[in-house]
Amino acid sequence: MTEYLPLILGMIRRPHAAAAAAPGAALPPLHPLRRPRRADNQGRCRKRPGHDAGHARRDRRRRRRLLPRRQPRTVRRGGDCDSVPRPFAIKKKTTAGLRQLLRRGLRLAVPTVPALMKTWGKYMHALLIGATGATGKDLLGLLLKDDYFSRVEIFVRHSPDFHHEKLKVHVIDFDRPEQWKQLIKGDVLFSCLGTTLKAAGSKAAQWKIDYEYQYRFAKFARENNVSHYILVSSAFASPRSPFYYPRMKGRLEEAVRALGFPKLSIFNPPALIRKNSDRTLEVAGVNVMRFFNQLGLFRPQKPMPTEILAQAMINSAKTKGNGVATLTGKEIWKCAEAR
Repeated sequence: MTEYLPLILGMIRRPHAAAAAAPGAALPPLHPLRRPRRADNQGRCRKRPGHDAGHARRDRRRRRRLLPRRQPRTVRRGGDCDSVPRPFAIKKKTTAGLRQLLRRGLRLAVPTVPALMKTWGKYMHALLIGATGATGKDLLGLLLKDDYFSRVEIFVRHSPDFHHEKLKVHVIDFDRPEQWKQLIKGDVLFSCLGTTLKAAGSKAAQWKIDYEYQYRFAKFARENNVSHYILVSSAFASPRSPFYYPRMKGRLEEAVRALGFPKLSIFNPPALIRKNSDRTLEVAGVNVMRFFNQLGLFRPQKPMPTEILAQAMINSAKTKGNGVATLTGKEIWKCAEAR
């Protein structure tokens, strides 16, 4: 009985080789615990002569790398004939599965980025004081047209004669801050408030409007976490100036810097060209400066239209980054062109 045991094992493990052999032919000895090599139809070993087991394993690994990846398996929903591919085919016990998951997750997220950027672009909430002045009117018109700003709030003494879906008007008394200080909440505060000595009537009244009101608004904005403050100052502003108006503006800049805004933009524009201006001395000064500019003199102090100043302020609000920036004539022109 024991002499037939190799024949029986050969028929079970190598049926093709056993069938091809003659009935009385002797089969090669087979170890009972060793798995036989795979054979083709002629009974020959598939393993090429001269190659050991290590070479065969390396060849199989190379072939796996060169073969295309399998398509993800499909799953069928109950009773449905449509096969739905699995969203992620992750290899087990390797980091390749995690990398594949990240790649596919990013690929799914990429089409939604333009939509998110379009939504994120319309988020800024703007606050404005001095909206009835020459620069403030131009700035308000640009803010309402710009889709980058979703909401605009102005603080005025008298209500304007127009309405807009993005505009909210606060008619306030500047001398009673307890009534409106909690309303100064937004992303950016534009300060265009100012008057002349002739319109104010005295230096004390001009100081109250140009310094106290603006500083008060800036202080409450900082307490309410407004991150960006944009101030319209004047040319040659300095706290040590011998002239009253530049000295007042310089002290205001110094006080605003001490508040510690994350982002602070101070504009020192040259002489402004206002629409329908009734200021005789200002119009005469602009004409004189234009004459000198034609001769090549005082180019940095070239008169500036209020629309250019307003556009530069809006561009400054859109720029990223923090810190204190002081812009003079040439820098304001360049900022207004960067659209």
